[in-house]
Amino acid sequence: MGGIDFANTIPYENEVLFSPTYDALFKGIFLGTGDYSLLASLLSSILKLDIKANGIKVDDSALPKDNVRDRGVRLDLKVTLKGGHIINVEMQIDNEYNMAKRSIVNASKIIAGQVKVSEDYDKVCPVIVINILNFNYIKGSKRFHNRYRLKNIANDSEMPDAEIFDINFVELPKLPKSLGNDKFVWWMKFLSAETEEDLKMVIAKEPEIFGIAVNKLKKLSANEKIRERIYQEEKDRMDRVSALAKSRREGKKEGMKEGIKEGKIKDAIKMKAKGFNDDLIAEITELSINEIRKL
Repeated sequence: MGGIDFANTIPYENEVLFSPTYDALFKGIFLGTGDYSLLASLLSSILKLDIKANGIKVDDSALPKDNVRDRGVRLDLKVTLKGGHIINVEMQIDNEYNMAKRSIVNASKIIAGQVKVSEDYDKVCPVIVINILNFNYIKGSKRFHNRYRLKNIANDSEMPDAEIFDINFVELPKLPKSLGNDKFVWWMKFLSAETEEDLKMVIAKEPEIFGIAVNKLKKLSANEKIRERIYQEEKDRMDRVSALAKSRREGKKEGMKEGIKEGKIKDAIKMKAKGFNDDLIAEITELSINEIRKL
């Protein structure tokens, strides 16, 4: 397909499967057939809640725009639970260095979208954001799951109604080598699977859940329309990564230029203090006469 190298593939029983971290596969596995039992299992394991498949309602994933100039944003997956909790799950393959700010903005929009003019704030339901990341993001933490709510920084006590705003970061590269019995860890092992052995390991752990998930992964990976979507997703991803790398390179070059300029200004200040005339300072530092006179 167009020469794109799909790095996120898994060899499995003489087939090549795509990683479930791809958006088309992630949604297909957890939402595809209208049976939300796998999604209920995933969310229950992460949040340590007893979530039932028939208690999940899939919402429109488009966030409301505050004005006509707002850029449209679509969430990976947005659902409402029977008790009113709204859950946004984001699956991110590459680090675009903005996940925290993005999560705060998206959660804020979801919260604000619940309140209509003249309505009571008591009607606002908790919003839980779950970011599943295929890269290391939280510096200084070896934990693969970090959960954040609003707190008093003086005594670490939670703000009243802190549960309204709940942001989770799950970093797949930090998964423990010893998987234990926590289904949450096993779901993350499935999402981060790289080999046939990985997939067979999770199936053996709980066939009635992970066996279904792997079968869905096989069927979706063989679907030509899904493969075309993955191709486009990978192309878009590579374009974003390339643009980000270019921007960072240009930023470094600009930073180097600024650093050189600052060094020249410091030298000019020292020379002025020692009585050098402006013409000589300009010749040595290559600063303009006007720049030197302003120092």
